[in-house]
Amino acid sequence: MKTITTSKRTQEKIDRIERAARLIEQGRVTAMGESRWHVQSDAQATGYLVTQTECTCFDFTETLKRQEPCKHIWAAVGATAALLIHDLRRASTLAELERVSKGYTVEMRALPAAFVRVARAEYAKKHDSLRAESRRDEANAIMLKPQPKSNGRVGAIEI
Repeated sequence: MKTITTSKRTQEKIDRIERAARLIEQGRVTAMGESRWHVQSDAQATGYLVTQTECTCFDFTETLKRQEPCKHIWAAVGATAALLIHDLRRASTLAELERVSKGYTVEMRALPAAFVRVARAEYAKKHDSLRAESRRDEANAIMLKPQPKSNGRVGAIEI
């Protein structure tokens, strides 16, 4: 069996999105108006001020170098995309994947393109994975079908 590994950078992005989804689910994101949000920290009593392009957390300066949003920006600006990605990752069938993606269609139109690109890539990856799994299941089902019983032999030919 082939082991699939993810790069450290890819894993950081996944963790950042999952942590953002947790912040949203825990009610730690508060809209302040004028495209500003307050995101309560997991580690500190205070929180962070977030805009569409900036965050006051330490991670923001590191992620800025890589041109990736921190978990607080994902939780505030990219909240819809973070929740969509979170739900896409939990889908276990192609039908469920389609239902999840359709549920976010309207909200995704209002997001910055960078968040939409990541969400689309996640959808494609999950779709391909579920499709391959479905094909494997179909192939296994065919191979496991009981074969018809023989009625005997006529000469060297089995009938």
